[in-house]
Amino acid sequence: LISDPINGATNPKMIPGAVVEYCIALANGAGAATATSVTVSDPVPSAETYSASTIFLNATVSGSTCSGGTAGVDATNYNAGTKTVSGTLSNVAAGASTGLRFRVTIN
Repeated sequence: LISDPINGATNPKMIPGAVVEYCIALANGAGAATATSVTVSDPVPSAETYSASTIFLNATVSGSTCSGGTAGVDATNYNAGTKTVSGTLSNVAAGASTGLRFRVTIN
């Protein structure tokens, strides 16, 4: 939960107008082969609206924190018809992790 229209970023609540960031984290097991061209997708919940230009591919995942990444392209990485965010991540070496992150607003 990033912010809400009443509290801002200080102790935000899951209320209409709140901004939520999702992270789809992917970890490749130690000793595994490198995962190549990994495609992930996630439907945006019906009670939420995708926030334009907030898709980031190959995000850094550390514990429960997801940050950084390369900006995605809405026309490529978001399907408005199905309300689905998707992307192809870079190769993931054994024991490594990466993620796809994006933001939505609660309706």
